[in-house]
Amino acid sequence: MKENKEELKTRIISKLKNKKKITLSGIQTEFKVGFALAEEIYFELEETIATNSLKKLINKKVKSLPKNRADFLLEETNQIISHGGALRMMIAYKIANYLHKNNEHFILSGTLHSSYVAYELGINIVDTFKYSIHPEICHGIGYTNSYSIDFRVSSKSMDRVLKYIDKSLRSDRLLRVSGISNNGNRFILPGRRVLLLEKSLKKQTMMVKDSKNEEHECLDNEEVVSKNRDKLVVINILGSAPIAVINDMFKNLHKRIPPIENVIKENPHIIEKLCCYYDDLNIEKCYLPEFRTDYTNEIIKTVKPKTINDLIKIISVGHGSDAWDNNQEALIKNKIITIDELIGSRDDVADYLISKGHPKDLSIMIMESVRKGQFNQENINELGNLSETFIKIISKVKYLFPRGHCIALLYNAIYHEYLRERFPEEFFKTYIEDMLVMRPPWFYEDKEDKLLRYIEELRSAPTNNLYETKYYEAIKGAKLGILLIKLNLTYLWYEN
Repeated sequence: MKENKEELKTRIISKLKNKKKITLSGIQTEFKVGFALAEEIYFELEETIATNSLKKLINKKVKSLPKNRADFLLEETNQIISHGGALRMMIAYKIANYLHKNNEHFILSGTLHSSYVAYELGINIVDTFKYSIHPEICHGIGYTNSYSIDFRVSSKSMDRVLKYIDKSLRSDRLLRVSGISNNGNRFILPGRRVLLLEKSLKKQTMMVKDSKNEEHECLDNEEVVSKNRDKLVVINILGSAPIAVINDMFKNLHKRIPPIENVIKENPHIIEKLCCYYDDLNIEKCYLPEFRTDYTNEIIKTVKPKTINDLIKIISVGHGSDAWDNNQEALIKNKIITIDELIGSRDDVADYLISKGHPKDLSIMIMESVRKGQFNQENINELGNLSETFIKIISKVKYLFPRGHCIALLYNAIYHEYLRERFPEEFFKTYIEDMLVMRPPWFYEDKEDKLLRYIEELRSAPTNNLYETKYYEAIKGAKLGILLIKLNLTYLWYEN
């Protein structure tokens, strides 16, 4: 009796599952099937192919690691595979490899920063083993493994990285996402790609023109993406001006970007400087990402950090919603809690619960509800052995950042401080070029008054005693000169 299509497909998939290398042309040749069926089979085997590739990479890694790290790596790898996350990890690995080859500094956004597998594969710059980060935050207990692959790259590199993704993942299932502007016009969301894992979503696509009048197939809107996260892989490439500064500085200096651990080890005073607050922010205020803002400065003044772990807590609580204001700020000021007891990231919630003897599975699940602002008082009352202060804190929280993401943001600040101190003149010239001049045109819309006030403030600012005068004058000149020339605002110079 002749096989029908589904029976034939099932038989072929069964034979191919344990094969190390699978290609579209190979399926066609070996099983004498047409392109359409071969593509369908390959589509269903993508996760298997990615799993085999991931296992190969990890098996090579564990040979060079101490036993505790090797065991941790293998445990997380099994989590990834069991939750169907190998394809996502291998796509992230491919993008990261491309960036490394081009000596590009980058960080991730979101939960992929919680993955030790991603760290060992060079995707994540944060050593999650060192900082006791739970990989389940990314993929594990109670999760659908539908995290986005979010890269923050130099704002100058964004288009180039997207072109690489379009080329390397070339497929009729790699789509863009459209949105509707306030005036009702449909547009393509910049920096976003989605790889369909089910062809059923093809029914919810449309052709949309980009700024160059070229048509692209797009998913209808963001709502389609959010409702179907388990049916697609979301890839976000976000342009970052602070990262552009880091990349351009090292390229101009003809240096490879050193590992962050080396920078901290060779410059321990960097952490001390970041732990300081400044009453006169002035020039400090305009260059260091995550720090030197009025809000962060106030948190630093209140908490009085001393270590890198304290700084991680400060960035974490500053990025949360209702985690500091009207919550833990008063507790710190009144000395009810210490910085060690501060709930800054979602990881802190899980750590506290686990320290009280509660199962890791349950602790992670409760952490997930807290970080979304969906804390359930009844569920936690059953646990026992929890302080009233802890319960009050988490009941007010609306959102918490993952610890790994906050560490990556801290690393950006450390690189900036390192470069500013070692190469002050070059740093500020690069800073103005990348942080202000390279902004997209819409950044300056309706901002002329604000821009003029900023320039006037720079012109009249007194010499900051933190720097030698010659450096300050060079910095001040670079800011005014480059900014005015690039924006064609040279008329702002004094007439005399």
